[in-house]
Amino acid sequence: MGSSRGWKFWLKEALITVAIAAAVLFAFRQFQLMKQRGGGGVLTVGAEAPEFDLADARSGAKVDLKALRGKPVIIAFWATHCGPCRSELPTLERVYHEAGDRFTLVTVAQEPPSMLRRFLAEKKLDIPVLVDFSGQVHDSYQVTSIPMTVIIDKDGAIVHDFVGPADEDILLEHMEDLGAI
Repeated sequence: MGSSRGWKFWLKEALITVAIAAAVLFAFRQFQLMKQRGGGGVLTVGAEAPEFDLADARSGAKVDLKALRGKPVIIAFWATHCGPCRSELPTLERVYHEAGDRFTLVTVAQEPPSMLRRFLAEKKLDIPVLVDFSGQVHDSYQVTSIPMTVIIDKDGAIVHDFVGPADEDILLEHMEDLGAI
């Protein structure tokens, strides 16, 4: 009888622990979504986005941020070794295909182009990846943690930035707010 009571006690304790962990994870995810909707980033909203001129990992063609003006831009900083970044990539891929010619989505990574090309081919991803091997663009955007997303309006001003995997609906919501959808 004593062992049955001990077993029930530990089962109850385990269930309570799981419930608390689930509540904490739910609260953390809600906090992340709230930050993605309403701010909380490190960049100054309304400031002009730092310019860059980076090579595309696939073609080597230069992409100049200034040349992208006229449409809203989503910039996603990531790395192949980053688990949350890897989980975010299918979302970015869907948003990229949703963009059409209404807005621009680019991603920026600090890895060698050959490594990025292999990774993109292996994962069957079409998203544009720009190479910031020196880290200069990461520094100018104050990227201290990845994944990080920056949203820029059609005039080149920072509208929003956040750290953590991006949510597809929220990214599209931001594009709608900017008149791109």
